[in-house]
Amino acid sequence: MYKISVPIMSATVNIHNREKYARLCREAGAERIFLVIASIMQPIPPSLAENVAYFKSLGFEVGVWTDTIGHGMVLTHVESDIETQAFTPMTNIQGDVRHHANCPLDPAFREFISRSVASLALTGVDIVMLDDDFRMSQHGGGELCCACERHLSRIGEILGETATLDEIRPYILSGKANKYRDAWLQAQNEGLLMAAKDIRAAVDEKTPDVTVCICTAYAPWNVDGTDVAEITKILAGKTPPILRLTGAPYWAVKAYKYPLIATFEIARMLASFVKNEGFDLMSEGDVYPRPRYTCPASYLELYDAATRADGAYNGILKYMFDYTAGPDFELGYLRHHKENALLREAIMRLFEGGANAGVRVVSAPHTMKNADLDLSTLAEVSPRPLDGVMLGSCGIPTLYGKKCVSVCFWRKRKSA
Repeated sequence: MYKISVPIMSATVNIHNREKYARLCREAGAERIFLVIASIMQPIPPSLAENVAYFKSLGFEVGVWTDTIGHGMVLTHVESDIETQAFTPMTNIQGDVRHHANCPLDPAFREFISRSVASLALTGVDIVMLDDDFRMSQHGGGELCCACERHLSRIGEILGETATLDEIRPYILSGKANKYRDAWLQAQNEGLLMAAKDIRAAVDEKTPDVTVCICTAYAPWNVDGTDVAEITKILAGKTPPILRLTGAPYWAVKAYKYPLIATFEIARMLASFVKNEGFDLMSEGDVYPRPRYTCPASYLELYDAATRADGAYNGILKYMFDYTAGPDFELGYLRHHKENALLREAIMRLFEGGANAGVRVVSAPHTMKNADLDLSTLAEVSPRPLDGVMLGSCGIPTLYGKKCVSVCFWRKRKSA
């Protein structure tokens, strides 16, 4: 059964409109609602537990969605600035401090975030979902992180020698595989692993049946040195693991300049990396910042259709409502979703078992570790299925993670 999950900003829900929210979610066929809070750095809103109880009483599975490490900036739906000086901030590989992003090697921050997530779990939710800021890199400017003093000290311990940023930076960003890059990746991974374990342990103290899950960004698949499947299992504890992958329709708007086909191919590629893990996989049906004049509903509907047809996903986190207004402001996404119900049913019927014909796109996570970076450019947003995007742009169907005919590209060099 393909499950539709709908995010709603909890601050927009009140006793006057929550009945309408529930009715609209039912009309959409949603089974799960995620109530979004502005920031975990702020106190838990008193109304959150009330909203959770209300939607659960109507038979919805209910989760709460929160940030953790921070995005390196304040998102548009957060109304006020947030105190960021209490913990060790991230530092990028150029040595610049990234405010609004905290380093998980800071034990005080891990303690804070673990207790905060545990408190959210006590509101009666079924799920606590951590936003895709649960990563090391891509904070603010998109560069590699973290090179704070805690990380440099840990890298030195791994190497058995003193490590300064100026000394190790060239080895991380250029050349063939080497011990400095290995130590960098290990240290990045350790912070996320410790945070995941601490969060799960704190939640288990009183609410072991609450699922904790993550949304992934790009960085964990490569430049953070992280095993996404391992993190997912740690956070889930004894509950069934849930994972929301990335690649979203809003990437195709003017500000981000991705072709729409790229969002389909990225979402399909990432799903192929964890296809045998048995996770409850959600695609990222995000139209940030959500009014249709920014991201058209057609992008979302095409994305939903493509990820359903692929067959790797169990559902979609599909944005139906504006984040900063109530349920009366932007209903276009919901209207188009309802109009396309028969189309989605036909896709599920015609593509039963998933996509089964096309050209195989060869892709793999964690390419930074062994890359010769004198021959290729390091991108924090990687791996990218560029061949899949090229094929898809030409109308040629693609497959991921299946044995069939493959594609390769080369350039023939001519001598003068």
